[in-house]
Amino acid sequence: MANANLKLHLLRVVLSCRKITAQVTNPTTESIVAMASTTEPEFLPQYRAKLNRFPRSHNFMDSKIASRIGEILGVRLQEIGVDNVRIDLKEEISRPIHQQKLVNPIFKSVKQAGINIAEFIYPANWVGDQTLLYRAAGRAERSLDPPPLRNGEEGRRKVNEPVVAFGPPGSSGELNVSVIVSPVSTDFSIEAFGGPMEVGETLVKTVTEPGRRGDVKGRLIQPSSREDSLRNVKYYTLEFQVESPVFQRHNVAEVSELAAQTLVSKFRFSKQDDGCED
Repeated sequence: MANANLKLHLLRVVLSCRKITAQVTNPTTESIVAMASTTEPEFLPQYRAKLNRFPRSHNFMDSKIASRIGEILGVRLQEIGVDNVRIDLKEEISRPIHQQKLVNPIFKSVKQAGINIAEFIYPANWVGDQTLLYRAAGRAERSLDPPPLRNGEEGRRKVNEPVVAFGPPGSSGELNVSVIVSPVSTDFSIEAFGGPMEVGETLVKTVTEPGRRGDVKGRLIQPSSREDSLRNVKYYTLEFQVESPVFQRHNVAEVSELAAQTLVSKFRFSKQDDGCED
């Protein structure tokens, strides 16, 4: 569940070949509270210089300009007292490489200005699950079509699949880290379901429900909790193991933000791997 992050201001970057706009919106009203853009007077001399250059370039933006945009936005966020923002993970992961080369300097400069950006960290040599991106694109295309006639038949049950997932290139997917987002009410509290031990035991029972997957057994290893005093949110970290005659898996689920899965044999190696990127 990702309720806590949805309370943060949203940082978005809009790109074109001639313009960069970085803006931060209020999570409640969706109004813009701070913005920086290449249309500001500071960037006009550089724009005109490139415009008058021969042969004329169709791309007026580079990483230095993007970095400066982030600096300006960071200062403006400090001035209004916003020191924590989030990004749209699905949007940023799906950006093409040439756009990431402009977006990443903006995020870096914003962070250097003292603004915390809620991000998703994964090992640097892992790759994203392209299947999830293709499915998301397919859903976007289908949303433009009129709803199908069901003739009284119930539609397929909605499955809460990950928004994004990452794993080692060329692997089967057994070793992965992913984000699953579930909509919850604004007054949601994980404590309403009990402590980390109770919630963890319920999760393991659900995964190993008789008749659901056959001969599957589960064991809760180490439930714990932590609290984000800044956002007044409590998180449960649930570590558990699931095994059957054909597989053994080690899982770590953090209710509100993170879920990870790995083969038992690789868990220790993965836990010590600290080569990460944003």
